[in-house]
Amino acid sequence: MAFAKFKEGNAVLDKPVIRHDHGFLDDGKGNIDPSKKRAATWADYRALAKWEAMLEGAEVLRPDLDDATRSYSHFLDATGTDLEVAYEDFLSDDDAGKTVLKSLIADTVAGSISIHDGKMGVPPPTIAREDNFYIVSDAVAVGGRDPRYPYPRTENWQKTIGAHFIWMDAAVKVKIDPAASKRTFEVKMNLHMEDMYNFNPGAADIATQTKDAENGRFEVTGLGKEFLSKATISRTITFTEPLAPVPDMRVAPPDQNVSAGR
Repeated sequence: MAFAKFKEGNAVLDKPVIRHDHGFLDDGKGNIDPSKKRAATWADYRALAKWEAMLEGAEVLRPDLDDATRSYSHFLDATGTDLEVAYEDFLSDDDAGKTVLKSLIADTVAGSISIHDGKMGVPPPTIAREDNFYIVSDAVAVGGRDPRYPYPRTENWQKTIGAHFIWMDAAVKVKIDPAASKRTFEVKMNLHMEDMYNFNPGAADIATQTKDAENGRFEVTGLGKEFLSKATISRTITFTEPLAPVPDMRVAPPDQNVSAGR
């Protein structure tokens, strides 16, 4: 079960290193293998025309897949530029996203408390004061079989991001009130999401069972190009705790059926 781990740090200097795969161009070590590239054939262009027509149809007939069609269109424009996705919608509209949001808030709260416990010392302060510090998490894999950070449940988000990574940074302000024997936290949190949009050998679309190889051919011929999906979401969390170490109360949500693949 995954729990995000936090340390004091700067969101820029201490950003976790995230290595993405490169789909049909991957060398098996997380790098692009140029030898796997080839020139497009007439059959590739014919397949491209078919998929472009399918995309246009989905854009009209499947408005529920608007994020997915936007991402796929960007794949086919072959620019490879980063794409900002509406991750806020995943967190609010997808049942898995709702679980992810609860988990990341719980982890950020627990990280803030744990680090402040170390700053507060024993016995606790007897004079009112305000502590300010910054924290940053490691990378958390969303997807797979982890019940706290499950794979997207809706077809739209399965196709748009599938399995992906998130990490958090936060500015933490703690007001200590010895007279009331409590401390009040204000945590200004930023959630960062990253996903390399591409297709993978041996994988298939969950909803249609279409083999990823159908689109993998566009990666190796340059008719489509992988790109980094990104998003940053902010939240402000306030809560009050006693002037004593706080036990970790995080638990796993009920078990869910999960799948893997875009």
